[in-house]
Amino acid sequence: MIALDSPVERLADDLFCAHMLQHVLLMMVAAPLIVLGAPWMTFWRPLPLGLRRRIARTIAKSPSLGWLRRTATFIAAPVPAWLLFNVDLGIWHVPAAYDLTLRNGVVHYAEHISFLFLGMLFWIQLIDSPPFRPRLAPFERVVYATAGSAASWLLAVVLALATTPLYPAQHMGHHGLSALADQQVAAGVMLGPGSIPYAIVVFYWLYVWLGSEPEATRPETFGVRNRGALSTSSRPPRARVAVTAVRGVALAAVCVLFAVLVYRLVHAPNSGLAQAVKAHRAPTAPNVRLSVIWPHALTWPRGLRASATRGKLRLSDLRGYPVVINFWASWCGPCRREADVLSSAAKARRGRVVFVGVDVNDLTSDARRFLSKHQIPYVAVRSGDSITERFGLVGLPETFYVDRRGRIQNLTRGELSPSTLERELDRASRD
Repeated sequence: MIALDSPVERLADDLFCAHMLQHVLLMMVAAPLIVLGAPWMTFWRPLPLGLRRRIARTIAKSPSLGWLRRTATFIAAPVPAWLLFNVDLGIWHVPAAYDLTLRNGVVHYAEHISFLFLGMLFWIQLIDSPPFRPRLAPFERVVYATAGSAASWLLAVVLALATTPLYPAQHMGHHGLSALADQQVAAGVMLGPGSIPYAIVVFYWLYVWLGSEPEATRPETFGVRNRGALSTSSRPPRARVAVTAVRGVALAAVCVLFAVLVYRLVHAPNSGLAQAVKAHRAPTAPNVRLSVIWPHALTWPRGLRASATRGKLRLSDLRGYPVVINFWASWCGPCRREADVLSSAAKARRGRVVFVGVDVNDLTSDARRFLSKHQIPYVAVRSGDSITERFGLVGLPETFYVDRRGRIQNLTRGELSPSTLERELDRASRD
C-alpha cells in the first residue's frame, strides 16, 4: 500500500528517488515480509477439500505438467532465484527499459509484479516460509544475502558516480532537486534503506551460525531447524575468527561505499569551478574543442561567423565578446520552454553577444530537429565528457555567462526567465 497507493506513488512521477523508494519497498520490504508471514496455506485452505485434492493431484502427478514441475524446481533453486532477482533489477534500471515503464502503464505494472514475485523467490531462500524450506545452511544464507546486497550496491554506485543524469524521462529537477541530485539521492535510497533488510538477515544468520543463542535455531524464531554440524560444540575457535574477519571486511566495504557516496554528493565533478563562480572569483572558462552540429551563426558578430563553418570550435575563438553558453537537450522540458527566451535574447543582441548551445546526451538527429523547430539563430555544438566534467555540469538546463576576457561571471541552473537572462547579460557585457 505504501509503495503503490500513497504519496510515494504520486511523487514517483516526478522524482527518480521516489521511484527508487517504490522499488526498495517492493523488493526489500514487502517481499520478505510476505515470505515471513507464510500466507500460502491460508490462501489455499478456503477452497473446498475436493477441489484442493484434484488440483494438487493434477499438479503433482499429471504427465502433461511435468515440464511445469521441472521448471518450478529449477527456478526455486538458490542460484537461479538469485540470478532472476538481480538480473530483473538490472534490466528494469537500464535507461531504455526504465523510460518505457513511465510511458506504458502495462509495462510499469509488469515491472512492479516482477519485483514483488521475484523478490519473494529470492527471500524464500533465506527465510523459512512453511510449507517451503530453504535449502541453504545458516552460513550459506549469510553468503547468499551478502551477494544479493552486493548486486544492489553495484547499481547504487553506478547511479551515485554518474556525472550526468542517466534517465531521459526524468531529466527535470523537482522539489528543489536537480536531475543529477535526484539520481544521487536514489542511489542513497538503494544503498541505505535498501541495505537494511539484507543487514538484518546477514547478522541474524551469523548469530545463529556462531551458536551464541541456541534457542535462535528453533523454527518458531525464524524458521530454521537446529543442525548438529553447526552447533557451538562442533565449531572450532579458528572458524569464529574467520567469521569475525568476514564480518569486519563486510562492514569495512559498507563504510567505504557510504564514504564514496557522501564524497560524490558533496564534491560534484569539478565543483571547484561552480564554487569559484558563486564566490565571485570569475574563473577562466575551460578552453574545450567542440564539434559544431548547427552552424547557423546569424546573430554572431561577422568576424566570428567563419569559425562556425569549420566544423570545430574552441571557446578561446570567441574572446573579445560576451558569451552565453547554454547546456541543453532535446528531451529536456525546461530546455524546450527556455529556447524561445534564448532565441529572442540572441536576436536582440545581434552582433554584440555570442550565444552557444551545447547539446548534452542527445542524438544528433533529435538535436537538429529541436534546433530547427525552435529556429535557433546561433551556433550549437555537441558536448563531450570533457566539457560537462570541466564545467561541473549537474543537470539540465545550465547557462554560463562569460565576459570578454573569457572569465565566467555567473551561472544559472534550471530554466531561464527573461529577467534573469537580461540581468546576467548586462553584467557580463560590463566586465
